[in-house]
Amino acid sequence: MKGFLYSIICFFLILSCHFTPKSSKYVEKRNSEWIKGITLVAPPDEFSTDPMHPLKAINSEWVAVVPYAFSPQHSTKIYYGEGKQWWGETKEGIIESIELAHQSGMKVLLKPHLWLRGTWTGDMTFETSEEWSQWEREYRHYILEMANLADSMNVEMFCIGNEFKTFVVTRAQFWKELIDAVRSSYDGSLTYGSNWDEFEMVPFWEYLDFIGINAYFPLVDAKRPEFSDLLKAWEPVKERISRVQEKVDKPVVFTEYGYLSTEFNTHNTWDREKMLHELEPSEEAQSVAIDALFFTFYQEDWWYGGFLWKWYPFEYRIRNREKDYTPQGKVAESTLNNWFLK
Repeated sequence: MKGFLYSIICFFLILSCHFTPKSSKYVEKRNSEWIKGITLVAPPDEFSTDPMHPLKAINSEWVAVVPYAFSPQHSTKIYYGEGKQWWGETKEGIIESIELAHQSGMKVLLKPHLWLRGTWTGDMTFETSEEWSQWEREYRHYILEMANLADSMNVEMFCIGNEFKTFVVTRAQFWKELIDAVRSSYDGSLTYGSNWDEFEMVPFWEYLDFIGINAYFPLVDAKRPEFSDLLKAWEPVKERISRVQEKVDKPVVFTEYGYLSTEFNTHNTWDREKMLHELEPSEEAQSVAIDALFFTFYQEDWWYGGFLWKWYPFEYRIRNREKDYTPQGKVAESTLNNWFLK
C-alpha cells in the first residue's frame, strides 16, 4: 500500500513539474500575454448576434479575424474590396468584428490571407523579375491597407502573410522591406503564418515579434491515435521548433492549429480534407489530438499559445459539421475550455 501511495505522489509531483514553465526572460511576458485564441470564420452576411459570446464562454481571450484577397493563378493582379468579398471579409465586416471583440474584452489578430486560384500560395512563382515586382506591389498595397486598418483600431497583433513557402525564401528582401513599411504604419506586434514545413526556412523571424507556425504537422497515421503515441510524435517536432526559437530568440505562437473531428486526423490533414466522405466522424479523436498538443507545448516558456482553426458565427451553414475542424458542440470544446482555464 505504501508503495502504491508513493507512486501516486511521485506521479503528481512529476506532473506539476511538467506544467511549470522554466524560469527565463519569457515567463513574465508569457503569463500576461498567453494567447487563448480562436479563428473566427468571416460570414457572408452581417452578424445577427454577437459572435464573441460563445468564444468568451469557453474562456477564449483572443480572436483571429481573417479577410481574404484573391489572385488568379499566374496573374500579377490581387483583388480586394471590389464587391466580391463576403461581408465578414469587407472592411465593414472587419471593423465590426474587431469592435465586437474589443467590446467583449478580447484581443485581436488581424490575419489577411490570399486565396490563389488553382494552386497553393506556398507554390506560387513567376518566371520574370518584372512579374514578381508587379505582384509584390499589389501585395504590398493590400497588406499596408490592412495594417493601417489594424493600427487605426488598436489591433494587438498583425500577420504580414500566410504560407508563402517558396516566396519567402526566394524574395527575402521584399519581405524585410515590407516589414519595415508595416512597422511605420502599425504599432502592435507582428508575426507571419509559416506552414508547418516552412518555419525553419523563413529568413526574417528576427525582424518580427513572434515566430508564427500553422501547426498541421504530420504526427501519427492511425485510425484513432493514442494520446501517448501523439506525445512521442510531437517530441522531435518540438525539438525542431525549439532550435529555431533559440536561434532567433523570439517566442512562438501557433497562428493556426486544429484537427478534423474524424478518424485518421493527425496525419496529412490536407489530404484528409479531400476525402471527408470516406472518413468516419470521431469527436474523441479530435479531442485527444488537441489535448496532446497542449500537453506537449504548455510547459515551454517560449510557447505563447495560438489560434484554433476554426469557429463559425451563429447561423453560418456548415458543411460536414460533424467532421469539420470546429469544436463547436463537440467533446473538443470542453477540452479546449479546460486548457484555456489553465
